Amino acid sequence: MGSFFDSLRKCLWPSGPSYDLLLDSESEQQGQYLPHVDHTVSKKSLPLGTAPSCQYTVDPSMARFGIEDRSPTSWQVLFHFASDCVDMKEGIPGSELNPDWCADLDIITTDIVGLMREGLYVSQDNVKVQDNHVRWGKHPRDQTKWMWYRHYTLVHPKWSGRLVVRTATFGLASEFRLEHLSADGVYKASARATAGFDNSVYWYEVRNPHSSRMNFILDDEPLPGLWPWPKKERDGQEEDWEKVQ
Repeated sequence: MGSFFDSLRKCLWPSGPSYDLLLDSESEQQGQYLPHVDHTVSKKSLPLGTAPSCQYTVDPSMARFGIEDRSPTSWQVLFHFASDCVDMKEGIPGSELNPDWCADLDIITTDIVGLMREGLYVSQDNVKVQDNHVRWGKHPRDQTKWMWYRHYTLVHPKWSGRLVVRTATFGLASEFRLEHLSADGVYKASARATAGFDNSVYWYEVRNPHSSRMNFILDDEPLPGLWPWPKKERDGQEEDWEKVQ
């Protein structure tokens, strides 16, 4: 059980941004990553003692929540897409992500429940076209090659964000369309509260179905649109925890 909870802990509190293929100059401009919240709380603000029946210490973030008596008002949702992640999804040993293109969708919403229940959909109608552009630079892993980064600014009544498509082929950057994004193409996704909170509410990894798929907002309720999990199966039954083990 120890290894399971270690894996769970790593999923819920990732160590940092996952734009690992972007150049440093590019990655600084992708999304709106917030610094990890400092959980240091003065002793005066902490609840006194711990429960006599256990040895667990009080989570300082709970103390902060109780004092401020407020709930999160905004959430950051990150989706990472690939043109082909079938081998990873099927759990083929040694499979690595090597797609023709990858895309990172970074949005902020004030209605995480509505975004889950109504579904996340992205189309050309959401694009702020005057902000569209492309950038390029040396490939981070092979300085003899180039990488192309196609940028979109997205707007919606309930959310706003950015999409960056990266590819080593200029033609693919030119031919990419938002319709190429799909729930099946998501290899990693997460959602967490912002603005003073450090609350993770959703996590998904295509590679680790046994321990890396969880929704702390709606549990096993199927999510439409680009959300990769949970999904309804063709017979109408949702893909539950037991089926992914």
